[in-house]
Order: sequence, then C-alpha cells, then structure tokens
Amino acid sequence: MTKNTTTALAFTATLALALLGATRAAAQTALTKAQLDAQAALTPAALAAELRAPQPPKPVRHDFIAIDEGLGTILRINENDPAKSWRVTGLPQARDMQLIGHGRLLVSHDNGYAEYDIATGKLLKKYSGLVNVAAARRQPDGSTLLAGVDLAGAKGVCVLHLDAADKVIENTVYPGDYVRLLRQTAQGTYLMCNNTEIREATPDGKILRTFPVEKFQHAWKAVRLANDHITAAAGYGAFMVDLDASGNVVRKFAGKDDLPASFNRGFAAYFQILPNGNIVQASWQGHGPKHGKSGVQLFEVDPAGKVVWQWSRASLISSLQGIMVLDGLDTARLYDEREGLMAPMDKTPPASTVAEVVYTGPGAVTAADLAATEKAAKAAKSGKSPKSPKAQPAQPMPPGAVAVVNGVALYNNVGDIVDAPPTVQVAAAVERLRKAMLASDGAELTDIAGDTLLYCHSSGKQQNKKEFVDTIVQGHSVFLTLEFSEQKIIMTGDDTAVVHNRFVSDTNDDNKPGHVDLGVLLVWKKENGQWKLIGRQAFKKP
Repeated sequence: MTKNTTTALAFTATLALALLGATRAAAQTALTKAQLDAQAALTPAALAAELRAPQPPKPVRHDFIAIDEGLGTILRINENDPAKSWRVTGLPQARDMQLIGHGRLLVSHDNGYAEYDIATGKLLKKYSGLVNVAAARRQPDGSTLLAGVDLAGAKGVCVLHLDAADKVIENTVYPGDYVRLLRQTAQGTYLMCNNTEIREATPDGKILRTFPVEKFQHAWKAVRLANDHITAAAGYGAFMVDLDASGNVVRKFAGKDDLPASFNRGFAAYFQILPNGNIVQASWQGHGPKHGKSGVQLFEVDPAGKVVWQWSRASLISSLQGIMVLDGLDTARLYDEREGLMAPMDKTPPASTVAEVVYTGPGAVTAADLAATEKAAKAAKSGKSPKSPKAQPAQPMPPGAVAVVNGVALYNNVGDIVDAPPTVQVAAAVERLRKAMLASDGAELTDIAGDTLLYCHSSGKQQNKKEFVDTIVQGHSVFLTLEFSEQKIIMTGDDTAVVHNRFVSDTNDDNKPGHVDLGVLLVWKKENGQWKLIGRQAFKKP
C-alpha cells in the first residue's frame, strides 16, 4: 500500500467520523416525512371531531397540554370542555414547557424555542438557529435561559442566557455531553438532569453537588421541594424517585412494577406536581409514529402511589413526552417550579411583539444554510444535479457545518448532498438509514434498501428486503435510541462501498425492553445515482 493510499484511507475514515458526529450533533431541523404523513392521516374535519368527541364519565378530569414527540405535535385536551381542545404541528424534538403569561406557552425545540397561544394553539413566535437545545425557561425580567449541549459554538453542557430582545448575554459551560431539563431552585441554583445523575450548579459555572441514582439513564427532570427534597424522573429507569436533602433515596414510585402491565412503562419523562400532592406524568413510548397503542401515556398518582387518573388516545397521538395540567392556573401570569409546585412569579414580563428571531452567532444554523440544502435536495430528487464547478481553493469550514460542497455549507439533510465526494455520499446514506430505522419509516427503508438486500443479524437470522422492512414497521424491531459510531468507509470502486461501524441501541422489540451493542458491516452499491444497501452483517463484539 502506498503512502498516498494510506493517507487517503485515513482521510476517508476521519471525514466519515466527523460527518456522522456532526450530523448527530446537529440533529434534525424538521419533522420527518413519517411524522407529517401520520399527522395527515386525520383530515381537519376528522381531527376536530376526534378532539371534541364526548368523553366517558370519570371521577377526575383535567385540562392539559401535552407534547407528542413521536408524532411531532402539541395538543391541548380539555376533558371538561372538549370544544377548547386542539392539536397543532409542533417543532422537532420539543421537550420543555412553561406558562409565560399573556395566554402564551413557551416550548423548547431542538433549534431554540417557540411561543404558542394557549387558547388556539397558534404559533406566535419562533426563535431558531441553534442545535441541541433541550430546555427553555423564561425569567421575570423577560430574558430566557436555554440549556443544551454544544450551544453557540461552545463545547459541553451549556446554559445560554438571552435578554428580552433575544441577544446573547452569556453562555455558561459545564462539563459533560448530555442534559435534559433544567429547573431553577429557590436558592438561585440550577438542577440539571445529566443522564445518570442530577447536578446542582451555580449560574456562574460551578457544580456544587451531584446526585447519582442507580438505574438513572437519560434522567429527564428534577425539582427541589420546599422541604429540600428532590423529586425526579429516571428516564429509561422508568420510575420516579424522592431524594432527601443529602441525596439519599427516600422512595421510588410509579415504576414498572408499581403500575398495571397495560401501561407499558418504559420511560419516565416530564412530570408535574399538583397542589394536592398528586403527580401527573408522561410515559413516553418511543420515537416516531405508530406508538399510540403501546400503552397508557399520561397518568396521575396520589402520594401513596395509587393511580387516580389516566389518559391515552391512539387515534390522536403516538408517543407523549410532556404534560402540563392547566387546572386552576392563571394563563395571564408567568409560572415556574422553583419550590416544586408550579407557582406564579412576582412579575410577568411583557409579551414579545416579534414573530421570528434567528440566532446568527457562532455555531448557528442559518436559514440560508437550510435553504441551500433544500435546493440541493430538490435537485437530487428531480435528477437535475447542478454542474460541478471548476476546482476552487479549499474553503474554511463554518462552525457546526457538516461539509462544504460546491461552496455550500451543509448542516443537515446530508442524505441529499449533490456532487459530494463518494465518502460523504455514503456516510449520508448510512445516516439516512439510521434515521429511518429510528423512526420506523417504512417508505424510507424501502427506498434505501436494494432489491437484492441480504440483511443478517448477529443471531445468524437472515432477511430479504421485504422481511427487513416489515420487521421494523410492524414493531418486531423497535429502536428507542440508535447511534452509529467508530465508523470506517472504504470505497472498493466508484459504485461500491464497505462500511464498518458500532451499532448501539436501546430497543423495545415486541414490547420487550433491551439493549444492544454490536459491530456491523454494511455493503452499499450505487444504483441509478442513489446509494442502496445490499448487504449487512451484525456481529457480537469480543
């Protein structure tokens, strides 16, 4: 092997790893086709009828807002007055919610935050341009805190502080690569859920204490109560926990063994403590559509852990991740949970008069970038690829970009790269496969798989194209999380590539939770201008 060949292969591997890492970091900036198609399954008239249908009598009824991460919607359900119910298309990876006054709801999404009219569901304001935002909290002075990973060009867990005009005041960085919801405490500190532990930190970047809890995985939310205890949701641990002031476990409750089997308890997500001491919680069922029948997705337990209310309606939802009960709350005021319960703040800032704001600082995903990739996508689908320009000097990589192709900075939608180097095209095809498997998107999987596909599992089981697609679409193989890493791409010609990577997933095959960590060898072939998967062999790592 020549020195130039060795260098080329090393560059290929480096580029592939960088591309996949950047793609994961950027996440999606739009809802998937599968999500939008699932939403469209109900016509506007059918949706209105479903929302307003009379509900059977039950002792407890709520007026609540829920985030459906699986379907990509936000919905309000008023069990006492169904005429006030609505469902609207949301923004990708919505996770956090807050009442911010003036009849508005603040919702975080992957690229920033949005504000909705609580009465109608109308989108009133959108702030975007970031990636990996997980939490959003409005302050009494009108400023906003956004928590996420690698925000605004920084590396680590970030808390980005925006003023009332959405200008960056500061970006405080903490160590780590995972965060979900952030809650402020009465002591002026932050409680952040960092995967396997809760951290208490100061706004100036100091971590005061950590609260690790056995079986925490992707822990979701934690609040401090007036008695200095902490109540938290364990994520894939699938339970709630009460910690004393020292971080000792007082009790675990609302776990899989505490609830009926029909609940299919697999993930403890967003929760809210009610004034009577009851706790309502979302029990998330998985990414993408088609989870509406998986289990009971919203429920309420009393202080003894008894279920006193539940709600789930497969015709309207897929996988609910957030719930906020509006009963007794004044939507004209700003609320927060600094002592556990949702309570009005002393001051409610004025409502924003701006409809859209786009962050343009370091690490931004700009509208121009997204428009460029959309244009490239349309060209690819029409078969009218733009002509390749003459060779140009190397260009600097913009912060957060995946690649620069023909002078266009690409941040997302890399599956539609036109005239990119073959290794970039193959890496984009692999990422497209990952997303389709995660979303159980049958149409995408059918398009990605070659007609002669031989798909081999680590168990030795072999599947053809139809069997591979049907297994995922029908729920026999369900990927709650799916990460490809340690990837190497070797071109064996202009139209054939071999890819080796690590395949790590939390699964729920046939409603049986599991975890896999495998090595995978993929064979790709370019057919009629598109990279198709024609072979796959998984193997257990030594």
